[in-house]
Amino acid sequence: MSTAVSSAAFGMDDPISLALRPPPRETASQRVERLKSEAEKKKISDEIDKRLKDDAQRMKKEKAGEHKILLLGQAAAGKTTVLKQMRLLYDKDAHNRDRESWRTVIQLNVIAAVRTLVECIEAAELADQLEDNDSTQVVGEKRYQQESTGASVSSPPVNNRGLLARLRFAPLLSLEPVIRRRLGAVGEADDLSKVPGAGPGTWSIARSEPSSPTGRVSSTVLLKAGWQERLMERMRFSSDNSDSRSVHSLTGSTTGSIKGFIERKRSSPMLKKAAQDQAASHCASSEGLDHGCQTRTSKAEDPSHMLLATRDEIKKMWNDPLVRRLRRRGKLDIVDSAAYFIDHIDRISDLAYQPTDDDILHARVRTVGITDDRFQIDKNTAYRIYDVGGSRNQRSFWAPYFDDAQAIIFLAPISAFDQKLIEDPSVNRVEDSMQLFSQIIENPLLRDVSLVLFLNKIDVLEKKLRQGILVSDHFPEYEGENEFEEVWRWFRSRFRKIVTSKRSVAPQRPIYVHTTVATSTKQIKNILASVNDAILRNNLKTTGLSY
Repeated sequence: MSTAVSSAAFGMDDPISLALRPPPRETASQRVERLKSEAEKKKISDEIDKRLKDDAQRMKKEKAGEHKILLLGQAAAGKTTVLKQMRLLYDKDAHNRDRESWRTVIQLNVIAAVRTLVECIEAAELADQLEDNDSTQVVGEKRYQQESTGASVSSPPVNNRGLLARLRFAPLLSLEPVIRRRLGAVGEADDLSKVPGAGPGTWSIARSEPSSPTGRVSSTVLLKAGWQERLMERMRFSSDNSDSRSVHSLTGSTTGSIKGFIERKRSSPMLKKAAQDQAASHCASSEGLDHGCQTRTSKAEDPSHMLLATRDEIKKMWNDPLVRRLRRRGKLDIVDSAAYFIDHIDRISDLAYQPTDDDILHARVRTVGITDDRFQIDKNTAYRIYDVGGSRNQRSFWAPYFDDAQAIIFLAPISAFDQKLIEDPSVNRVEDSMQLFSQIIENPLLRDVSLVLFLNKIDVLEKKLRQGILVSDHFPEYEGENEFEEVWRWFRSRFRKIVTSKRSVAPQRPIYVHTTVATSTKQIKNILASVNDAILRNNLKTTGLSY
């Protein structure tokens, strides 16, 4: 009976104890092996426990001086550029590791800029034709009379500069969808909130080629968070041959569509001759690189070689009188960084090209999803930065990241005063920034969070005002002069008025406002120092200490 009681007391009848009991009729050698195996397993278990304990202590120590900061703002506000500045300033090793991945993005930026230039030339020519309604009507009446009398009909002269440019750059432009797929680009107008399984960390790709609601392919590169790691991994483990075959298969349909387009235009002798001349000149210009036109196929699929082969044509188009006129009038619909890259096309088209820090800062890319980075500012201070997507269909995922946030850097691109939202062309972008900023201000979860407002892209704002674009055309309530100083101060007052109207939520919370150029490393470094000061002030206030 005492044996039964003892067994029950020590739980010998529970499943775990039964599983650990030695097997019946165990031999001496089997017992030695069993005990040896159990000792090894226990050693591994103890090591795992020790690592978990060490990791927990390390994370606790790191978080002691760690500040959680959110980067908020609408899409294309400059959040990614600020993150790039932080990597450059506080994590140089990571910045250098990512350098090669930016080479691909910059090449795509250049190709997208070339396509946009071609589209702008075509649009300008179409506008010129539409403005000439009277002469068009006269030609039409004359043509009708000739057809009625059986006389020969001659076609009126048509300016085909845009069409010729499209044919000239067709091989280069055919690489754009290839590189976008390589990078895993997401559709610009895709409503990710309606894609099954979409959410923080589980973003889905609904389209591989970004497009705007107007039907034109967007020049913006929209990528899923973590794209650099995926691209670098692919570059490390993919062979040149397999990559070449992949590119060839992807360009097949694009090349076919271009051939079909040219085939449909064979009725025009002028365009036929222009296409033939361009093909001959392209073979001649590529001969030095590819030892003849017969061996040009593989290098024609390489953006580096294609940019080099078309470099002079790109410079010629950039300095075309029509393009220069559109640039002066502010009618050239290209992204802010496009002019920078085209101005540096000689260096970027070099086969040995490696991106500089300025190139990386000017590279245009937007991220979908949540980017989480940690930067060690000094011995006792670290930033945990969360960059959350700014498109309307991503803002519903912001709330979970508000918890424990100590500061918010809100970016408002006031240079976009003459632009509309991609998601809703009826809404002005600066008006949207103001509404979004108001929602952040009045959110009760953020009442104790330090707020830093970046009125961003003021260099672009100044350029637009010099070109004669009137703020009053887009903000009728603006009654001041169309001068840079007066305009940016007016926008600052509008944002400050929002803060004043929401004082009941957090009466004592200070707002720090800065006018910024996100691509200026020196300026961002100084501003981040003031952000650190703002966080310190808020922490001391929370602990009841004075500053």
